[in-house]
Amino acid sequence: MDIPIVDDKIQIAAGKIAFSKFLRLVMSRVVAVILCLVALTQVYAKAEEQQTSKEYAACLDKSGGVTSGMQACIADEFERQDKRLNAAYKALIGAVSEKRKTELRDVQRKWIAFLDANCSFYDDPEGGTADRLAANECRVTHTALRATELENLKKPQ
Repeated sequence: MDIPIVDDKIQIAAGKIAFSKFLRLVMSRVVAVILCLVALTQVYAKAEEQQTSKEYAACLDKSGGVTSGMQACIADEFERQDKRLNAAYKALIGAVSEKRKTELRDVQRKWIAFLDANCSFYDDPEGGTADRLAANECRVTHTALRATELENLKKPQ
């Protein structure tokens, strides 16, 4: 009769281990989502400082923290900022000497390589949706900052 008691104890212990693993998995996902929401809240608060649009801040607010909604906001804002960056680049390249045009083109190509490498690093292949959001937010933020930088270079000093 001792054997069934041992088996029950083993089953209970195995159940506790399985539940413990499940709980750790759930908690890691919850922590990732919370960290993502905190990061996006900071983005919302700093939208003007980072030169992102008010539409972006409003969109993130309306998304309610739902990943698909936040991804849509990020995609829309990236399109806005990419257009802004391209306009700033075209204006600046049209205003500099031939030598500076070559330099600007080379610098911009290096910046794009940096953007791709830096923001791709955020998207951990073993991570979850929070990592994808962080990578896409990285692209939005850096593109907005680069657009501002080029706009400021175009302004008379």
